[in-house]
Amino acid sequence: QISEPADAELEQSEVESEAGSEDVLDGYSIGISVDSGPQKGHVYEFKVRFQLGKVVSLLIPSRDKNVIENFKVGNEIHDVQYYSNVGLFKGSGLVSAVKEITIGPLRGDYCVDIEVVVH
Repeated sequence: QISEPADAELEQSEVESEAGSEDVLDGYSIGISVDSGPQKGHVYEFKVRFQLGKVVSLLIPSRDKNVIENFKVGNEIHDVQYYSNVGLFKGSGLVSAVKEITIGPLRGDYCVDIEVVVH
């Protein structure tokens, strides 16, 4: 009896998990309109550093530290412009993580994870 290699099972499970992620677009960058504080109304653009499903990770430079105050875990961001490979989409997002980078060349910068909802 010939058995399939373990790699074939892994590939099949990857295909099934990709099929289960509904209409997820690869994002290049995100524009976020600040809705409070002295920067209210200003749109900041951040490059998407990493994406897994509907969660995108943004790198916010230490020079934009005043913007970090708008990103608290659990906060909803209402005006998100999501730039992808097929165009511009507007939506909202939920902040799921905020971490200050403490080592390496990006020390002092922040990594912010946002679950994006496209309307």
